This record gives sequence, structure tokens and C-alpha cells, in this order.
Amino acid sequence: MKIIQTLKDKFYQIKDLGFVECTRPNNTDGGIGNTFEDLFGVVENNKKEADYEGFEIKSQRLFNTSYISLFTKSPDYPVKANSFLRETYGEIRGAKHPEKKKLYASVFGNKTSIIYSKYKMQLNVDRKNERVELLIKDFDNKLLSKVHWDF
Repeated sequence: MKIIQTLKDKFYQIKDLGFVECTRPNNTDGGIGNTFEDLFGVVENNKKEADYEGFEIKSQRLFNTSYISLFTKSPDYPVKANSFLRETYGEIRGAKHPEKKKLYASVFGNKTSIIYSKYKMQLNVDRKNERVELLIKDFDNKLLSKVHWDF
């Protein structure tokens, strides 16, 4: 439990600094988190391991309604699943690259997400086969695709 107290102490030391200029002003998406990690003493990395003593450091702007991602991992099946999902279910979303489809989706295990008013997506934990599945259905609940991540 000593680590919990250390985390709290470091947090309150940073909080007591008051407003701090962003140390990464060109990073509009992650600048807040990078600044907090800098103040916390965490060296930026893209490792799978947690940032600090088994804990992943996360932060976000006040009143931000975006979800916080703990990790990003490509599905294990099918091969090149990210490309498959983007090309099959994505849309052209930017004027800069009108030839490239993008897929923005927040999916959950406890509720269905409606994606682009076209698809229903939901996560399912298949404990028997030790995988997390992304189920993609049409509005008649017909299964269109299933991709998965192995445990």
C-alpha cells in the first residue's frame, strides 16, 4: 500500500503547482497527459507495461467527454483486421485525404454502439475460447462480421 500513498503524494505535489503550461503545445490530443507524465517523472514510451510501478498514468482536460483508452491492440483475427474493418465499415471522413476511409468507433461490452447510423457493434467475452470478440451487425441483428483478440 506504500505505492498508493506515493502516487497520492506525487499527485498532490503536481496539483499544488496550479496551472502549468503544456510541455507539448503541438500535441493537441495528448499534450495534457504528456505534461502530467513529465511532471510525474514518467519518461514517454510506447511500451506495453504500465507507466509507474504497475500503474498506467492517465489524465484528460476538464469537462472533456472523450473516453480514456488504456491500450490499443490490433485484433488477432482475421489477418490485417484493422484494414478489413476500416475498408469494410469505415467512411471518407476528411477533405485532406478523400481516398482514405476512417473508422471511428467506441464499443462496449454492456451495450450496443451505433456506428455511422449503419452498423451495430458490441464486444463479447468468449471465455470458453479465451477471446474478446467484436460483433458487427446490421439493424436486423444479422451478424455481418466478427473479429477477435485472443486472451
